[in-house]
Amino acid sequence: MCDLAEGHVKTLPKLLADPGVLIYNLGTGRGHSVLEMIQGFERACHRPIPYETVARRPGDIGACWADPGKAEKELAWKAVRTLDDMCTDTWRWQQANPHAMTGPESGPGPGDSDLVAIGARLRDCRRITTLGLRPNFSDYRPEEQRRLLLARRVLYPTAFYAGLFNAMGKPTFPSFHTYTFAMDKIRQTAIFQMQGIPHPRTRIFYGPRQKQAILSEFFFPFIAKIPRGSAQGNGVFLIRNPADLAGYLSRKNPAYIQEYLPLNRDIRVVVIGKTVALAYWRIALAGRFQTNISQGGEICLNPVPAAALELALTTAQKCGWDDVGIDIVESRGRFLVLEGNMKYGTKGFQKAGINYKQLLCDKILNNEI
Repeated sequence: MCDLAEGHVKTLPKLLADPGVLIYNLGTGRGHSVLEMIQGFERACHRPIPYETVARRPGDIGACWADPGKAEKELAWKAVRTLDDMCTDTWRWQQANPHAMTGPESGPGPGDSDLVAIGARLRDCRRITTLGLRPNFSDYRPEEQRRLLLARRVLYPTAFYAGLFNAMGKPTFPSFHTYTFAMDKIRQTAIFQMQGIPHPRTRIFYGPRQKQAILSEFFFPFIAKIPRGSAQGNGVFLIRNPADLAGYLSRKNPAYIQEYLPLNRDIRVVVIGKTVALAYWRIALAGRFQTNISQGGEICLNPVPAAALELALTTAQKCGWDDVGIDIVESRGRFLVLEGNMKYGTKGFQKAGINYKQLLCDKILNNEI
């Protein structure tokens, strides 16, 4: 548009000197194919643009462009801006005026072609394309491969692809570290200890020889957990006596032993991005030691102490987690982090009257994550 405007300005002196009808072609003097236009806009917005190559329509003109030679000769005018300049300016305007042509409720908006997910968490968000998990990358269609490779960030990449994108230097949500620590209590305890995050006294014992030393370091009762692959309160045991311990040690896993804190409630803090999305109390059933909702625990929406919320945010930041339910207990006047749950449930959101899927979708579309 700037070249065209300058061309019109160039005609004014000639019109003033010789009024009448003047005809000039304004342009670059070369045509651009549709494919060149697509590639130009891909460079401008740094993301792939889906397209299909189909047969020519009846009546389509093979090539057509203007000769601006007369304008250059008589007006000393020549187009100086390139196809990339045009695409960049157009994209800049579209970003600054996202609803100028479509209206805010008309569907996918500018930039949505970059919103691509693999996992199913966002499949109900109509402005985000969910491709599904295909371990054979070649099973994705060529345009899907392009979208994944050119996207600035891949949403819910799954544990399979999170590490691969991390190796390529491509950001994901959730982060690579969020996936790395999922359902791995041993790694979580290690990072808590390394980062100085308050955590119940915990020790991992490997092999028969080390396991014989458990009772020299812990007194009954204590907690024993299956260290990897367990969630929702499964694989957590209250060890009261040698028989309980023998039953637990009959498994071939490393022994994950933790001090028992005789409490009937804990706090679940869900951190999404860099903020607390929800926090609530979980209260164990009478006579039970587990507070997990799947184990019969109840949700209580009473206010959660600010210190617990701050501890959750600090833990998420230090561990590199951005989509996690962090479980916290208060013991002897201190808040302690039990663990991070990357596969947290959504019943707390339901109890609070929050549409979890819509909340997640809105956070992503509003660039809050």
